[in-house]
Amino acid sequence: MIVTENEAKTKWCPAANNSGALRDGKAHEKCIASNCMAWRPASDGWQLPSGKIIEADKEPQNSHGGMWIARGYCGLSGVPST
Repeated sequence: MIVTENEAKTKWCPAANNSGALRDGKAHEKCIASNCMAWRPASDGWQLPSGKIIEADKEPQNSHGGMWIARGYCGLSGVPST
């Protein structure tokens, strides 16, 4: 599943739960997105006010008032199918 970094940070991470990983001295169970070695970048794009995402390679210029977002996926689960 390709998600934004903010969406990823709401997801449970199976590696964090078993590794004893600490953040700010506390154990955590949520994804840390691009701060994780398993994070893989994918199709960045523009998020329109409506929530629709236009991939950057299809429209490289921000001519529609969108906000730039970086997206990616957890490499532990393999490459997502589209």
